[in-house]
Order: sequence, then C-alpha cells, then structure tokens
Amino acid sequence: MRPTLYLASRSPRRRELLGQAGLKFEIYVPKEEEIAAPPSTKSDRPGAIVKRIARAKAEAAYRELREKGVETGVILSADTLVFQNGKVLGKPADEADARRMLGKLSGAWHEVCTGVTVLRFKGDRIAEKTIFVSSKVKFFKLKKEWIQWYVATGEPMDKAGAYGAQAHGAVFIERFAGSYSNVVGLPLGQSVALLEEVARVKRTVLMAGGL
Repeated sequence: MRPTLYLASRSPRRRELLGQAGLKFEIYVPKEEEIAAPPSTKSDRPGAIVKRIARAKAEAAYRELREKGVETGVILSADTLVFQNGKVLGKPADEADARRMLGKLSGAWHEVCTGVTVLRFKGDRIAEKTIFVSSKVKFFKLKKEWIQWYVATGEPMDKAGAYGAQAHGAVFIERFAGSYSNVVGLPLGQSVALLEEVARVKRTVLMAGGL
C-alpha cells in the first residue's frame, strides 16, 4: 500500500494545480502553517527565505501527523512570496495596504519566489528536500481607478503581493519570465520532479494519480 500524499497548505490554487497533474492527495494544514517572513532581504536571499518557511511548514505537519499516530506518508508544502527592491511583499493587512502594494508594482518588475518541500516519512525516519523557483513579472502602469476596482473585488486580500495571476490580476501582467504556475503559487513541473525524487515514485505513476 502506497503512503498518502499530504498537501500542507490551505491554498486553493495549490490544490487546483496538484489536481491538474492528476495527483491524489489529502489536505493537512499544520497549526504553524502561517509563518512570518522578514520585511526585507537584507539578512537573507529570497530563495533562502521561502525555502526556510516551506521547510518549517512540512516539518510542522510531520510532527502533528506523527502525534496523531500516522506512521507513513509524504508531505508537500510550499511558500510563495513577492520580492521587489529587497522588500518582501506578503499578504496585505487591509485594503489600504493592498493599494500601496499594487502602487509599488505598477509599471515595474518584481520577483515571485516559491519554496517547495517534500518530506517522506516512515515512523521516525524521514527523507526531505527543499527547492525554490523564481519567476519575474512586469506589471503595466496601473491607473488609480484600476487599483481601486481590483481591491474592491476582494481578490488581493489573501495573496502575496496583493494580486492573483490566475484570476482578475492577470490583466495587470505585461510580461513574465519563468514558470507561470510558480506565479500562481506552485511550480508544478518542478514539484512533480521533487515528489518523484524524494517519494521514490516514477513520474508515470504520479501522473496516473498514484503515489
């Protein structure tokens, strides 16, 4: 019997992306799922920041699952942040904060960076690896009324950088370089490759919905 794959995230975008890949999984959100990011990258690089947060989420899920008596499993966790000029743009605190963030992104490039961890466990034995994927995005110059409209939709409020590339926010994107699914919230191809490596399961089995 193959172990269960647990997605340690409440993000509907990540759930949808894994579903697109044909993977079967269960959602398990650890109590420590929301881990604060530093306000700037002065003490660390973007990749190191998101890798550290993704790893902490997976390890929190592992501890909690073991406390519940789960003996074997594979955990996938991820963290996506937006970086611009050395500043971390996380989820906006309120509508004013969302408008501020979108104003900063207007007409400029920014970096979307996702850390992904896969942790396989059997009892107290674990195998774990974390990667990060970076994409660059450039926004059109945004008119004030565009920003007001977008914030009024409510879409920015639960998203890093105050926008979602998979929905209304897509109209703001002039161009991007790198993985599109990474901008949405999970670099799908790289995540499947990581699952294949750490879970020791062939890609053909994964893509057929197995683990």
